[in-house]
Amino acid sequence: MIRGYITKLDAAAKNPRDDAAWTKTLAGLILFGVTGLRFHHQVEDDEYWPALVAKGADASLLQPLSASHRDLDLMLDQLESAAQRLAASPTDTAAMSTVADLMTQFRDHVRNHLDEEEPVIFPLLAQYISDAEAHVMAARAAKNAPRKGIAWMMGGVTYAMTPPESENFLSAFPKPVIWLRPLILRTYRRNCAILGFDPQFS
Repeated sequence: MIRGYITKLDAAAKNPRDDAAWTKTLAGLILFGVTGLRFHHQVEDDEYWPALVAKGADASLLQPLSASHRDLDLMLDQLESAAQRLAASPTDTAAMSTVADLMTQFRDHVRNHLDEEEPVIFPLLAQYISDAEAHVMAARAAKNAPRKGIAWMMGGVTYAMTPPESENFLSAFPKPVIWLRPLILRTYRRNCAILGFDPQFS
């Protein structure tokens, strides 16, 4: 889903428009990603990594990933500030220029981080954390998950995951979110149209 999010940023960057609706929607997409990624790696650092180490995983394997998270935090802070400025002043060309520069750095950093993290984490999770334990941790995290940008999240769940993955992911969410899924997806599709890419693009 994170890779799909980065792909959406790529697609938006390739279709720039001098239009307040476009820039405000882009700012919303960026802020969704900033909040979501910050929450995601905090859950990893505070929940998943300690659980892995407690089960016997080598802590030294996780230290470089946590260091990368700290580097990402600095980038997230900068991008968040620039995107908030753009959302408040969508016709500010200087703000858009700053966002465009930071987006490039951000996308490269996140891709590199995932390339480094996935070969380490997926085998460790498979070895040390049972499906039942993972579900409990996911449910606990979902209670504190950010609510802003839920349309972007629902689009990612719907189009970037297989149906079983989507069902498993959403099982940790409150029932009203599930019931409102069609309306939330309508907002997602409208946002995609404004930014100029297919809703299924991921």
